[in-house]
Amino acid sequence: MYHNGWKVRESEYTTGLAVDTCRYLQELQKRGAKAAALEVSSHALALQRMSGLPLHVAVVTNVTRDHIDFHGTEAAYLQAKLAILQLLVADGIAVLNADDHNFANFAARWEGRTISYGIHNANAALRAENIEADAAETRFELDYCGQRFPVSSRLIGRFQVYNILAAVSVAIAMGAQPAHAAAAIAGFSPVPGRMESYQLPNGAHALIDFAHNPDGLRNLLENCAALRSRRLLLVFGCGGDRDRGKRPIMGRIGADYADRCWITSDNPRTESPQQIFEDILAGIPDDSAHKVEVEPDRRKAIKLAYANSQPGDLIVIAGKGHEAYMIFGHTKHPYSDKEEVLDLR
Repeated sequence: MYHNGWKVRESEYTTGLAVDTCRYLQELQKRGAKAAALEVSSHALALQRMSGLPLHVAVVTNVTRDHIDFHGTEAAYLQAKLAILQLLVADGIAVLNADDHNFANFAARWEGRTISYGIHNANAALRAENIEADAAETRFELDYCGQRFPVSSRLIGRFQVYNILAAVSVAIAMGAQPAHAAAAIAGFSPVPGRMESYQLPNGAHALIDFAHNPDGLRNLLENCAALRSRRLLLVFGCGGDRDRGKRPIMGRIGADYADRCWITSDNPRTESPQQIFEDILAGIPDDSAHKVEVEPDRRKAIKLAYANSQPGDLIVIAGKGHEAYMIFGHTKHPYSDKEEVLDLR
C-alpha cells in the first residue's frame, strides 16, 4: 500500500488478511487518504479475507482460466470472482467489462448501479474508439454516453486501453468529471513489470510483462505483434506447483505468435523444472518445434534471445514482470528480469 510516497510494507499475499488490511487502511486514513484502491484476489474472496470491508466501487476486469490449482474448476473460480459483488454497499457501483464473456453473469448478480466499459460492445457506457499504439504510447478517443474526449497514455497496448477505461469508470463512479478523468491519464507512468519497454544496445526492444496464464500471454503477444517492426522473440515459463493444465495451452500460444521461443524457469518451487518444460512442450505443434529451445537458466535464456536478435526485433520476456525473486524449493532467490535486460551489452 502506498500514499504520497509512503509505503506500508511488502505484502505476503495479493490481498492481505482482513485484520491486516483494516489496520493499513486505518493508517492511510490517519495520513489523510480519502480513498483506497485494493486488488481483491479470487483467493481472498474464497477465503473471506475481505470480511467486514464494504466496497463503494467494485471493478471486474475479466475472468479467464487462472488459479485452477486452488479453486479446482473454472466454474468455482468464477463463483469466487462473483463474490466481490456481495461486498458492495447498498448504493455501491459495479464497474464491469462489457467485452468479457462473463459480463452477463456479473450484471445479473447486481441490481444497483453499473458502469460498463469496452471496445467492441456498442452498449457499453464507456467506449474506446480509433485506437492507435506504438512502442512509446497509446492513443484513442473515449466516448462516454455520447461525449468524446481524446486520450493519450504511456501505457502500451490494447489491453491497457481496457485498464484505462476501468480506471476512468471508477473516477466517474466516485464523482469525477469524464473530461478531467480522461485528461489525467496522460500523467500516469507505466506500471513496473507491465508492458515495460526498453531500447536495447543492438537496436532491438525488450518488453517485460507479468503475463503468466493463457489469456494474459495471448493478449500480450497479440499486442506485441502490432508493435514490432521485425521478429517477435519470446522468453517464458510456467510456475511450479500450480495449474499444469495451462502449460501446454501456453506452449501452443507461444509457438503460434513467436518467431523464436525460449522456454525457461519461472518459479519452479518444489516441482521438477524438466517436468514443467515437458508439459509446455506438449502443446507445441510438430511444425513449430524447430523455433523452440529450452534453457532452464532464465538469465541465459534472456541472453540467448538478445544474442539472436537484430534491430527492429521485439524480445518479449513474460511471466515474472515486477518480481524481484525466483523461487526454488521454498526459498526466494534474488532475481529480476529488469536487471537482466539492463545488463545486456
